[in-house]
Amino acid sequence: MILRRTVPDKSVVEIADLQALRHVLRDLPLPPHCAIVNLVVDRRGRFFGGTGSSRDISNALDYQGLMALREKSGLILCSANTARVEHYRRSKFAPLLLLSLSGNFDGIPAVESPEAGPTNSIVYLAAAEAKAASLAERYPGTWIRVVSLGEMERILAASKLTVIEAGPSLAKQLIADGNASELAITITGVRWWHHWALCKTLKRLGVADADATFVARVEDTVFCRLSVNERVPAPK
Repeated sequence: MILRRTVPDKSVVEIADLQALRHVLRDLPLPPHCAIVNLVVDRRGRFFGGTGSSRDISNALDYQGLMALREKSGLILCSANTARVEHYRRSKFAPLLLLSLSGNFDGIPAVESPEAGPTNSIVYLAAAEAKAASLAERYPGTWIRVVSLGEMERILAASKLTVIEAGPSLAKQLIADGNASELAITITGVRWWHHWALCKTLKRLGVADADATFVARVEDTVFCRLSVNERVPAPK
């Protein structure tokens, strides 16, 4: 397996297997106490496949990028809808923080099923104050912690590394609000150039300017790490 890096410098490195790729990606430096948005897109800049899931466009290489971040994370944040569509399980690496303004966490294995991962791995359910009051009774798992949106902010502030595994809408909002400044974008199915898909993705996320800190290709998959310099402000 060959890793062809173009940023920060050009190099060609032979790596033994998928586990070795994960180690390379895990060891990439990140700023202290940051939140990083992790996304996969295909070569046309699409976030989802035919079933509405990112699994349709992901692959084994992209999975190593996700696991590399999770292994370092202190918190994993996503929307309830993403967790539902992607059939989220509890993580052995870090607590989950699931966000739903409506307070609907039905159909998420990590919330409802004792078999969906370690039962000592916490799942925070964040909802509007009026909705949060009834959630503890509705979702009684011992791993559940119901929090208000204000408490969610404090949990995020305390995390050394928050991995945001959200769809483009929530990711854009978090970037615009200044709650995420780092990006990990994987582009799959690349034939020649990946720049068009990357530019389309940054525009969709409301990122006006960003510095690439790492870009490398393995087979048909490109890994990009970027630091956001300028974002489109969230609407008032």
